Amino acid sequence: MEKLYYRKRYLDSLETTIKEIVLSNGKVGLRFEEDIVFPGGGGQAADIASIVDNSNKIFEILSVEEDEVNGNLHYVNEASDFNVGDRVNINIDWKHREDNMHQHSGQHVLSGCFYKLFGRNTTGLHIGKLISQLDIEGLFDDEMVSKIELYANEIIQQSIEIENYVSEDDNIVTRRKLPETDNGIRILKIGDLDINACCGIHVYNTSDLKLIKIVRYYKNKNGTRFEYLVGKRAVDFVLKRENVFGKILNLYSCNEDTIINALMNERLKRDELVLEKKYLENKLLPTISNELMDSGESTFGEITLITKVFSNDQKWLIEDLGRYITENNRAIVFIANEKENNTEILLQCSKAISDEYHIINMGQLWKESSHIVRAKGGGSRFLAQGICEKAEDILVFFANIKSSIKNEK
Repeated sequence: MEKLYYRKRYLDSLETTIKEIVLSNGKVGLRFEEDIVFPGGGGQAADIASIVDNSNKIFEILSVEEDEVNGNLHYVNEASDFNVGDRVNINIDWKHREDNMHQHSGQHVLSGCFYKLFGRNTTGLHIGKLISQLDIEGLFDDEMVSKIELYANEIIQQSIEIENYVSEDDNIVTRRKLPETDNGIRILKIGDLDINACCGIHVYNTSDLKLIKIVRYYKNKNGTRFEYLVGKRAVDFVLKRENVFGKILNLYSCNEDTIINALMNERLKRDELVLEKKYLENKLLPTISNELMDSGESTFGEITLITKVFSNDQKWLIEDLGRYITENNRAIVFIANEKENNTEILLQCSKAISDEYHIINMGQLWKESSHIVRAKGGGSRFLAQGICEKAEDILVFFANIKSSIKNEK
């Protein structure tokens, strides 16, 4: 049986003859005179394929069992009227095949670039359904990665033939050590960029790859892992990112040359706002806290119970105030913040108080009384928060919670 998937790599359909039928565990295995279904190998996924019999019935190929001597077996799980000598059509999912060839051939281009520019070899490969990963010796920085990506795409532009053949030459020099075998070894050669053993199937020319994009890289064990895309995957990724980038440029009224400065200025403004917020917190929180503590009521003898309704204040101020009071005082805080469309509610005490008095459970108190104001939210023993619709009943809500605590004393 001739494996046309190595010689005619872009052939996506074939009319051929069944030369043998093998029954195994309820499945039908078919051997053909010629074969275009790649069974997988070299880190590359197997083809998705189907068989059409002479009555136009379609049988999905479930798996392929490799057999170098007799020819590969193609298994289907349905009963059929296949006979030896029947002419059938084999069809492969071309998008799946092409995509996997792109990722695999692109990996060899990248591996060749890493080796040629920096003398770093490949230590691992995973061709994924969405993104592929390539492991390379040593560590890299942004400048090195930029050089690799630029060089890889220059290789694509050079339209270099990608040769895929079986070699019997024991003295052939390859990027990585060849496996020991008495049989010929399938070799992949990309000009003078890369030569290495590989049993996968590949594109005919580097120009077929269209584009190689390194999405990100990071330290992995003693080396570096690169996540990359090739072909349509890379083009789709770049177009999507370009669309987002265009919106960012419009948002900041910038172009490619000025956007970095605009973003740096935005970061400086953000840092200034953080400092201003910190300044306000240091000035406001102690003052407001002291006022609320002075107006609070005592419960359990030494715990201050605070109830306060604010109007259209910042959410961060309300949250920081609750945290500040309960961290610096023995207090229970019930705070509401009336906004235009809803009211934010915060129930809080220190973890120490909640541990000391098990009946003081903010989450449970919320759950028992939330129906009064149709509140949505919840929380833990020492913090519960959310929003409510019936702002006019917020004081009733707080009074009900206070009553629950006092009744349990």
